[in-house]
Amino acid sequence: MSLLYSEQFNHLKKVVIHPGELYATKGEVIISTLLGSCVAACLFDPVNHVLGMNHFLLSSNLYKRSNANFSTPSGRYGVHAMELLVNRMYQLGASRRNLQAKAFGGATLQGFSDGKNDARSIGNANMAFVREFLRNENIPLKAEDLGGNRGRTIYFVSTDHSVYVRKHHSVKAVDLIKNEILYHKKIKREQTNGDSNISLWN
Repeated sequence: MSLLYSEQFNHLKKVVIHPGELYATKGEVIISTLLGSCVAACLFDPVNHVLGMNHFLLSSNLYKRSNANFSTPSGRYGVHAMELLVNRMYQLGASRRNLQAKAFGGATLQGFSDGKNDARSIGNANMAFVREFLRNENIPLKAEDLGGNRGRTIYFVSTDHSVYVRKHHSVKAVDLIKNEILYHKKIKREQTNGDSNISLWN
């Protein structure tokens, strides 16, 4: 039985986010998402009781472990995804000095390739990006489950900011790979067309 339907959490609102989406709230909630090469940052302010999650994918393997790469199209997309979440949480009353983070995803999935970028590069780039962003912004990374070769469903619980992780085998990964390929192509089109107004699906 999914954690979303466990008796222990029956009183909590259930919210599922998809690639490119984010959600932030002050309410009692479980936020869930399915991850492969993508990364989800789970942010929370335990003092003001605000939390949020995003689900993003860097657009290429151009990102490397260097601050300068924050200015690449791929790096800018990741920064935009993180700043949207942080700003949404500020609007709800979160304080920067209280922010903490947990990060998940960045798997290497066989078959996730557009012919130019292999899955390992994309997953590793996403992992490196989220760690570096949090370090540069002085947001403590309290826990992580990054990398590997299996998809994950994660459940971020508002009551104690715990994150439950369920690993998936190959059957679930087939649909996950299809979804991530579509998402990857979407953001590549945005950048190819010179769209500077990067959008996240909400």
